[in-house]
Amino acid sequence: MNTRHAQIVFEPLVDDVLAAFSDHLERGGPRPPLDHLDSHDRQLAENLMRLMETGRGIDPSASAPSLEELLAGTEFMDAEGSVLSSGDVVNDRDDVDEGE
Repeated sequence: MNTRHAQIVFEPLVDDVLAAFSDHLERGGPRPPLDHLDSHDRQLAENLMRLMETGRGIDPSASAPSLEELLAGTEFMDAEGSVLSSGDVVNDRDDVDEGE
């Protein structure tokens, strides 16, 4: 199977900053300076660096947690630890008239 990855090419100065920032994240290298970039490239680099930081440590192949794990400890679990079904009614309000 031949897999191809999309590659986005930015201005060479922005590419250099992103490569240095990647080194910073992965190997603890110095955070790259941005003072040599014009305002447009600086904003682009800052946005992409923020995106790289946000995505750091996310495992795209990890499985999603189960519904029970997501709802554990919330009002959507019953006393036995099962997720309430759509037919279950949770009513802890005293002001609801049962005749309505």
